[in-house]
Amino acid sequence: MHRLLTVASLSAAAALALAACTAPPAPASDLPAPTGTASSSTTHWSYDDDDGGAAGWAALSPEWSTCSTGTAQSPIDLPLDAPSGAGATVLTGAAEIEEADTGHASQVTVDEGGSTVYFAGTSYDLLQIHAHTPAEHTVDGVAHAAEIHLVHTDSAGRLLVLALLADEGAPSDAWQPVIDTATAENGADAVVDVADLLPAAASTWTYEGSLTTPPCTEGVRWVVFEQPVTLSPEQIEALDSAHHHNSRGVQPLGDREVVRAVSTVSPGMR
Repeated sequence: MHRLLTVASLSAAAALALAACTAPPAPASDLPAPTGTASSSTTHWSYDDDDGGAAGWAALSPEWSTCSTGTAQSPIDLPLDAPSGAGATVLTGAAEIEEADTGHASQVTVDEGGSTVYFAGTSYDLLQIHAHTPAEHTVDGVAHAAEIHLVHTDSAGRLLVLALLADEGAPSDAWQPVIDTATAENGADAVVDVADLLPAAASTWTYEGSLTTPPCTEGVRWVVFEQPVTLSPEQIEALDSAHHHNSRGVQPLGDREVVRAVSTVSPGMR
């Protein structure tokens, strides 16, 4: 198994980190693509409608204007009748994870292994995992209980996000270490196998979108698994209690195309 990111790419990713609203500053739940402007502002933002909410993000900082003017924003409503297109290839392995709560989402960073996603001739390595409750993407107008983002970056800092929708049901032993680490005190860590975190079936939607947090940078490739994972009510409650209702509403699709494709997941290939 090789290192997930080179020292150079780790440095580049760190340089792109966003500052959150609370002290001490922390990176936002996603990283901006290099084509956007990384915000160094510590401007307060939230999901609370009484505090401006997502509809007011663009007014909080000039660097966040894309949140209202962008034409390729995420999340979106995913159509059941999307045309067929190209999928992704996901090679998975063991991942060392460490708690990295952003103040807006329960999150873990990935130090070793994890997954590499190949899409349209480019490889993206796993950088971090975080959760939203309820799900941000909807499917034919229906929202799931939660959504988990596995954020990947290529050597140029461009982003690809594997998104997993989650329903309430039986507890997930595979996801428990991630949830425990993401919602724990600073410095908590664990080792997980990413193959165990992904759905068995690999039918996916894919489209070009954006970060779902300020500065709402566009140019993010989304690969959303159609088959939801199952988490117990207690597991979903643990995520929601840490950050209640941390979800952006769906955005207009505009002239973008969403395609459905079979994406291949290959365990133990890293």
